[in-house]
Amino acid sequence: MVFTTSFNLRADKTQVQREFNLEFVKAGRCLDQHCADAGEKETTHASISVSLHFTDLAEKTHAHVFTYLSDVDLRNISQVNRACHQLAGRATVDWINQRKKPLAKIMKPLQLENLLKLHGERLQYCDCTGMPISANKEILYRIIALCPNITHLHLKECGLSDQDMDIIIKHPNVKVLNVSSNGLTSKGIEKLVQSTFFLQLTQLNLSQNFIGDDLGSLMFKQDGELEVLNISHDLSSKKIGKKTVTSIVEKMRLKKLRILHLDHNHLDDECIDLLFSKKSPSIQLYTISGNPAKEMMMMEIPF
Repeated sequence: MVFTTSFNLRADKTQVQREFNLEFVKAGRCLDQHCADAGEKETTHASISVSLHFTDLAEKTHAHVFTYLSDVDLRNISQVNRACHQLAGRATVDWINQRKKPLAKIMKPLQLENLLKLHGERLQYCDCTGMPISANKEILYRIIALCPNITHLHLKECGLSDQDMDIIIKHPNVKVLNVSSNGLTSKGIEKLVQSTFFLQLTQLNLSQNFIGDDLGSLMFKQDGELEVLNISHDLSSKKIGKKTVTSIVEKMRLKKLRILHLDHNHLDDECIDLLFSKKSPSIQLYTISGNPAKEMMMMEIPF
C-alpha cells in the first residue's frame, strides 16, 4: 500500500503548508520537523513529493508522521480505512501529549471515551479542564482505569465531589495534579493528603477549594516529593492562616518543596513575620498577595 505525500514549503516556520493525500482525503498544516525528516533544508519555496510505503515502515514511524497534522486532519484520516483509523488514533494521543491542550477544546466526552478504550495506555498528559465530569462520572472512571501512564492530570473546574477523590487517588503514576476550582471540602482533600498517592506528587494545585487552616497545617506534617504547592484562594470560613504558617516553619516534612502559593488567604502581619523569620531551607518562592497583611508582595528567597 503506497501513500503519496506532497509538501509545499514556505519560509514561515509556523505556517508550513502541505497537501497530504491519503486516497480521497486531503489534510493540511504540518511543522518544519516534517521537512527535516524528509531531508530538506529550509528554503523560501520548495516542493517535495515523497512516497511513503507504510507497509515497510515501523509502527512508530506511522504515528510519528501523523503527529504533525492538526486534530481535525487526524479525524479525517481516521475515516479512510481501519489501518488509518488505528494509526490516527495513536497519533492523536501523541498529539495530545505534545500539544498539552485541554481535551474539551479538541473532542467531545464520547469521542474521548472511545479514544481511551483503544489507546489510553499511550496517554501521559490529560487536561480535562472544564469537562462536565460531575454530569458524566464515566469519564473519570475511564481515565483512571484505561490510562495507567498519565503523569499530568488536570481536573480544574470539573465539578468534582469529595467522593471523586476516592477514584483519583488510585492512579499509580500521576506526578502533577490540578484539582483547583472544584469546591472540594476538607473531607475530600484530607483523603488526598493522607493517601499514599500524595507521596508520589511533585506538583499539586488545590486553589479555590474549601481547605481550612486545620487541614492546611496537616499538609506540611506529611512526607512527600512535592516541589510546587498551590493552596491559594481558600474558600472556607476558617481560611488558611496562623496554624498553617506555624506548621510550615516548625513541622515542615516536605523537604523538596520549592514554591508555595498562599495568595488570598488569612495571613496577617504576624503570619508574615513568622513565615520569614524562620525560613524553610528548601522554599525559594512564596506568593502571598491578597492577604490581610499590610504589605502585599511576592518574595523570592535564595538558597
